[in-house]
Amino acid sequence: MGRIGLAQCVKNGTMRDLRKFALQYPEAVEAIACKGTALECSAFQARAKTFLFLSDADLRVKLLASLAEAAELATEEPDRYHVGAHGWVKVTLRSDQSPPQGILERWIDESYRLVVARQLVALLPQPGRASLVKRRGLGATAKKSANKTPKKKTKR
Repeated sequence: MGRIGLAQCVKNGTMRDLRKFALQYPEAVEAIACKGTALECSAFQARAKTFLFLSDADLRVKLLASLAEAAELATEEPDRYHVGAHGWVKVTLRSDQSPPQGILERWIDESYRLVVARQLVALLPQPGRASLVKRRGLGATAKKSANKTPKKKTKR
């Protein structure tokens, strides 16, 4: 599976493709947030740490490095972008207008890197370098090698 461009997914209105994109990350799974309420949406998480909330109408990601960019967009298009508490940014999805090229892709990647365990982030290529490849196929081999840092024993 190749990398899916989110701008194309939003333009086509295919939530299935957005889900595929989010599930490419190591140990990413889809859960339901706020089940049974008006706020119910898909929550994409790795090791119980949610990095993306996705509904038919919007998505939410946690940002740090791109927070100023999100705030600028929120000033320009307040009905489309909203910067909330603790760095969470809401983007209203529209089928008639795509967000700036690559922005959602970068923001989901940044959110994953901010929220999930460092061991999982270590499995990713550095930002801006090689594209995210089929990570779900890494399985136990990558996980074991990432966790095999020898501990030094000290005498007391």
